[in-house]
Amino acid sequence: MKKLLLILCVISVLPAITNATEYWADINFTRDSVFWGQGTIPTQPNNQNYADRTFGDYVINGYFGRFNATLQKFNSENLSEKFIMSWRLSNNAANQLVFPKYDNIERLKIHFFNTNPNIGGSIRLQYNSAAEGNPAVWTDFDPAILLPFSADNVSTSSTVIDTLLNLSTTQLRIAPAVYGTGTGNKWLQVYAITISKSPVSNILEKEIDNLKLCLLGRLLTITDKDSDYKASIYNLAGVQIGELQKGRTFDFQSPGHYLVKIETAEKTITRKIFVL
Repeated sequence: MKKLLLILCVISVLPAITNATEYWADINFTRDSVFWGQGTIPTQPNNQNYADRTFGDYVINGYFGRFNATLQKFNSENLSEKFIMSWRLSNNAANQLVFPKYDNIERLKIHFFNTNPNIGGSIRLQYNSAAEGNPAVWTDFDPAILLPFSADNVSTSSTVIDTLLNLSTTQLRIAPAVYGTGTGNKWLQVYAITISKSPVSNILEKEIDNLKLCLLGRLLTITDKDSDYKASIYNLAGVQIGELQKGRTFDFQSPGHYLVKIETAEKTITRKIFVL
């Protein structure tokens, strides 16, 4: 299973960047509703069921539309905006929203409304573990990403989940909703979704005696222009946590300082690296 570590990295020398170019996905179903109509009549469809329909670069399965006024909420981050159009995320096994593969994912934010006044549940986020070119295999992270939500609080504005992911290259999907035991509707009205890019890719690239070390996020690669090598990776307690050979990558599971000992036929080099 793909390991997920939720961490917050603060780099004081970098300014905050908030413009739209910092998003891999920026979906607002009200703003984008004409695009979603796809030539249907009316152009803003109401209660229309899409079965794995492609819109732009993502795929949706589930009902979409204006529904009724009680399901239209104000944007809790901008109360001058009202969310009119929404996608229904239910516990139906076919219900999903599939994103393309993105690099260096930082955060996921979802605006929604739980239609059930009695029970809450979770939004499940999964990743595609299949090899490139094969049919998708949707897999839970380790530990599973289950973003909890409460029963309807009768608010006039949206509920927001904003979670830090810090993922390298990954294809994500929002899987069917998970609800607790109880009666009533088991679906959310989802109004907007953003997936932000990491503001810093944590790229370390250094060349030492024809050896090139590259740390992208938590993936370490080493290339030697002239010969093969073997690299041993240690934590600062001196415990070896892995090895790396030519043509392979090593995925650090936790942030911290590490020692990398690189051995070739001609030399041995040790370097200390920091992983965010």
